[in-house]
Amino acid sequence: MENSEDIKARLLPLSPLLGALEWILEHLPRQLIKVRLEANTQVKVVAEERGEFQAVGMSPGFALCVDPSEPKEGWYYLEAALVRNTGNREAAIQVDVRDGERRIIPIPTNLRGSIREVIRLPDRIESLHWFPTKALGYFSQSDLLLHRISPLESLLRRSFRVLHDCWRYRHDLANVFPGFSMMRFFTNLQDAYLHTAKIRIERQNGANYSTFIVRHDSLKPKDVSGIKQRIKEFRNKPEISILMVVRDDDAALLESSLGSLNSQLYSNWELIIFRTSTAGHDDSLDTTNSSNRDRIRVISIAAGKDACGDDANLLNQALHEARGEWVLRLVAGDRLPMHALFHLAAEIDEHCDAQFIYGDDDFYDIEQRFGPRFKPDWNPDLLTSCNYIGYPALYLRSRLLSIGGYNAGFPGAEDYELVLRYLKGVQDEQIRHVQKVLYHHQVNTTRLHDEETLHASGLKALELNLQEPGMEVTDGMASQLYRIHYRVPSPAPSVTIIIPNKNKTGLLRACIDSIFAKTDYPDWDILIVDNDSTQPDMLSYLDKLTAESLVKVLHYNEPFNFSAINNLAARHARGEILVLLNNDVEIISRDWLRELVSHAVRPGIGAVGAKLLYPNGTIQHAGVILGIGGVAAHVHRFLPGDAPGYCHRAMVTQNISAVTGACLAVRKALYFQVGGLDEVNLHVAYNDIDFCLKLLECGYRNIFTPYALLYHHESITRGADDTPEKIEIHEREYNHMRNKWSEVLASDHAYNSNLSCENVYFTPRI
Repeated sequence: MENSEDIKARLLPLSPLLGALEWILEHLPRQLIKVRLEANTQVKVVAEERGEFQAVGMSPGFALCVDPSEPKEGWYYLEAALVRNTGNREAAIQVDVRDGERRIIPIPTNLRGSIREVIRLPDRIESLHWFPTKALGYFSQSDLLLHRISPLESLLRRSFRVLHDCWRYRHDLANVFPGFSMMRFFTNLQDAYLHTAKIRIERQNGANYSTFIVRHDSLKPKDVSGIKQRIKEFRNKPEISILMVVRDDDAALLESSLGSLNSQLYSNWELIIFRTSTAGHDDSLDTTNSSNRDRIRVISIAAGKDACGDDANLLNQALHEARGEWVLRLVAGDRLPMHALFHLAAEIDEHCDAQFIYGDDDFYDIEQRFGPRFKPDWNPDLLTSCNYIGYPALYLRSRLLSIGGYNAGFPGAEDYELVLRYLKGVQDEQIRHVQKVLYHHQVNTTRLHDEETLHASGLKALELNLQEPGMEVTDGMASQLYRIHYRVPSPAPSVTIIIPNKNKTGLLRACIDSIFAKTDYPDWDILIVDNDSTQPDMLSYLDKLTAESLVKVLHYNEPFNFSAINNLAARHARGEILVLLNNDVEIISRDWLRELVSHAVRPGIGAVGAKLLYPNGTIQHAGVILGIGGVAAHVHRFLPGDAPGYCHRAMVTQNISAVTGACLAVRKALYFQVGGLDEVNLHVAYNDIDFCLKLLECGYRNIFTPYALLYHHESITRGADDTPEKIEIHEREYNHMRNKWSEVLASDHAYNSNLSCENVYFTPRI
């Protein structure tokens, strides 16, 4: 049974100001209530002494037994630490009253799992139940710390949170707190407080897309006025030529596309329609209802060999008819929101050297919009894994003509082949991404090509445009996903695998044995850095390892400092490539090291990270996104190991801002170029993130590859920092990262500002 100090120590520390206020509130009259939890049949106890459990049903919970057995009506304050690895963030207390009434009190947490919540209990309580999650999976929790508090303390705590959240959402108050007013605050504070609880839970789970659209993607009259004023201020108003191919089956879809063009706030555009029809079909198109008939040109031709669905020749004819400086393709039936062309033109106006611009997109049917694809900024390795750019894509017409326009022979992948070829030689800063949904795909559009044809065309496009010696393109893990194999130089560069360790013989032995058994790379050695191991079996095992020609043991006889340990090893490393490896990993894929090295030796590449799975097969690491939880977090965590993730990003190679140091490859020269790991400020946490950001700062790209696959035996039930000492260190290092990298953490180019920084599942922000 944890005492009050232990429970409080596991909570996210408060700022000095809030800590002082908390001290004052805790000295108001209050009574500690003894609480005991009894798990129901849908909770499996993993390690009760550490508060580790597994939810095995959809209503995992505990009987909440209190002393006295029937708590008095009134105000209570609940404190606890709760870490859920289920992807669900909905916790609640269920109150069963004797007259049969059942009340559900939502209990929010922050991303780190701290609970500090005021609750109101009624009289005549029959039973109380605690539900920490609503999904299958592992979770850990402290004991519950419950105090009966005074009405004054309740009033102060609830008032502070309501006002705090109103200030936080002050720019979107009408959407987040509909109907809120100061009168409501004074007359129904509890209603406002419960609303903040729901909003906080929603932030953790992410908004549904319809809510996101209402809050962030719906133009109000003042927005329209602002856009019109901004257009007047443009230094130039480039003409945008929109190209469309309309076949027999597409004609009925044209009205939807025309309607979206008629509503555009930016008016300097033209539409060129190439109408192709087979014998017996009416080749006329009705554009008379368009208010912009003078902007629309329809060119009708009889369908020939292009009837098979290869649009390249038709698009090239439209391209030569275009007058605009910029070119955009619109598929018949798809729509552009009314602000789409404005945002594209604004990007041109703000970045006069731009050569290519793309935006985000989604899908629509007769009922709703859905399936948003919030894309990262320019991500070359993601583009060679899949066509993540898609639509809308705005090309500079002069450059498009200079490379010969579209290439025939890539049915269904004409745009993919074009963007791969077009972007060769374009500077990174000339590729612009507008982080707004600027294109709506019509889902009922008849498909011209089957999955096999689309995939084969994409593969062919990559083979044509990636012709470096030794490079090979193969199928990826799903349709229209691809894998690029990069050549490892000959002779293969030497690799030193650095493994910090203290005791834990079983873990280290499993790690070492798996390296020897499952590594097909020709030139590697292992450097173990022992940090004062004391267990006899560990010392004996280290002595045995020193007899291996491929293993060397260094000793670090100082207090634990992960950064210093790895820096020491790097100075003694023989290899040209360093691989930082935790002692609690095991190799799965035999080509893991070859895959890491093949990327690490590429010019311009910094750190390379692997895909790590928990022993139960769920994802532990598939890349790190900045800003989540304040600094950074592993995305797609706890999803099944073969899950595609958001837009398939859990199963494709891509550029990522940071990767975990549990398995990280980097050239030794780069390691020392950026000063290695920060052993002064980051002894335990975030040293790998800091290292990756230093590489980015020097102009290198970091990479996540799912094709280097390992198990990571890190506990999937524990919290990362669950003792007062660990929390103190974590907070110090957390604050260092926030101060050093504040601007970088605020905007991750591998993420999207429309996605939540409150969870790791790419959900729309609140």
